Amino acid sequence: MRDGQIRPLITSSLPYPSPSTKHRPPMSPDTPPPLPDFAQLRKKLHIWRRAYWAGAILAAGPGWGLLGMGLGMLATFGAMEGDVAKSATQITTGIHFAIISRMVGFASCPVGVALLLVARRKTEALARQCAAIERARAEPVDARR
Repeated sequence: MRDGQIRPLITSSLPYPSPSTKHRPPMSPDTPPPLPDFAQLRKKLHIWRRAYWAGAILAAGPGWGLLGMGLGMLATFGAMEGDVAKSATQITTGIHFAIISRMVGFASCPVGVALLLVARRKTEALARQCAAIERARAEPVDARR
């Protein structure tokens, strides 16, 4: 048997349709192309807009770290008022909080900037697609040709 005769036997026994066995109805020139699912695009757009704001918050990480460092140093200096030997745990806790918040703030910045850039591109592309679908829905079917 040749390869051309074996391939139909193999693809017909598969439990899922292969790309060669999928049949799509041919589109006539009078039929407009199908529109993507508008609700699904709007949902993706909503998710990427939230990701954009999450990226903005993460990109401001050094500022959040600076705030945490200030609060940690305030706690440290507040613990130094009385007997320093008795409040050593509070002092080290304040310094620990200041250092960790600063490190997390600096580490979150590149992640936030990357998320911000990707989310902006995705949001703009999805917004253009949604606007095109809304324009296509507003036009009469005869005007789409």
